[in-house]
Amino acid sequence: MTLKRSILTFVLSLSVLAIFSGCNSGFDYSIEAVLNPNNISPLSAVLQIEAEKPVKTTVKVLGEIPWEQHFDESSTKSEIPVLGLYPDKNNQVAVTLTYEGGEIRDTLEIRTAKTPSKFPQIVINSIDRSKMASGMHGCDIHFANRGKFSSGPMIFDDEGQVRWYLDLSFAGKMVSPFQRLKDGTILMVSRHVIYEFDMLGKIIRETSINTNYGMHHDVVELPDGNLLICVGKRNNFIKLDGNYVESDSDFIILFDRKNSKIVREWDVAKVLDVSRKDLNFFRPGDWLHMNGLAFDESDNSIIVSGKNQGLFKISWNNQLQWIMSPANNWGKTGRNGEGFETAPYLLTAADLEGEAYPENVQQGVESDEEFDFPWGPHAPEL
Repeated sequence: MTLKRSILTFVLSLSVLAIFSGCNSGFDYSIEAVLNPNNISPLSAVLQIEAEKPVKTTVKVLGEIPWEQHFDESSTKSEIPVLGLYPDKNNQVAVTLTYEGGEIRDTLEIRTAKTPSKFPQIVINSIDRSKMASGMHGCDIHFANRGKFSSGPMIFDDEGQVRWYLDLSFAGKMVSPFQRLKDGTILMVSRHVIYEFDMLGKIIRETSINTNYGMHHDVVELPDGNLLICVGKRNNFIKLDGNYVESDSDFIILFDRKNSKIVREWDVAKVLDVSRKDLNFFRPGDWLHMNGLAFDESDNSIIVSGKNQGLFKISWNNQLQWIMSPANNWGKTGRNGEGFETAPYLLTAADLEGEAYPENVQQGVESDEEFDFPWGPHAPEL
């Protein structure tokens, strides 16, 4: 992953007039552009800049939807990332070097290759910027063939044009979900490995976890930078119809990023009814199918989405707070079904006036024009 490959290199060493210097003295500098420096980020480059005086740098990928970045640190030698290059194009990249007493402006041309033929064509049917956050659009993309995966994060613009992606096929497994942490790190996980990248595709940290755990679906960054992760845990069983079956996707772990270790776990089966199988038609052990987490900073609690059960909230100490789900068939908690009754924790669905909906709505037998329970929920967000 550290091998550098220079697809196209430009070396500029020019003496030009500083636009705002107010004098005729020249200014020497050089810029070398290296495309895809870490071999997995084909629409990114790094500029290696040397100048006779400390400079601040601005780079702008020109086009219908420009991608501009500002770097305020002054230096005579710097490495500047260029992100958002267009695929299959001679990209024009405007570079501004600002130094004490003047400014230099120049333009580089960086040629990029096509995106892989397997990539989908992205069509934007409609867009309303007033209802959206600024910036471009990020997503995961996965390709599978006979159980082998090629995954990676992708960013595309308002025209549906791919402007950045990482090729994570080297992992050989599904790697997700794509998110950018508060410190700018790109985070993705496979079943047993946590990856942290920079935007140029450099691996900042790669951590293998205990293989008794298998990560899946969601990772949430906490205010202190640690991670809440959905996991399955080997050799854990639940009792169904008098038989014991191995369960899946029903644990949460807390991962300490600084020390690269698991420091806590939550067994969700302790606070829910594992025998409730109204929506689990496929695998007996997949009673919950946990697929999303949200952290409530106000009381240090965790909201959990279980595709086969609904939404529920637990405390930091794994105490059940509430369940948002149709009231039908909720019994006792625990892997053996010998815990406490869950019925007192069921939320009552009410209208905007605070009036409870009829019993058939509470049971999930029918829905109201204004309300229905979340069936097969995913990705809770506060």
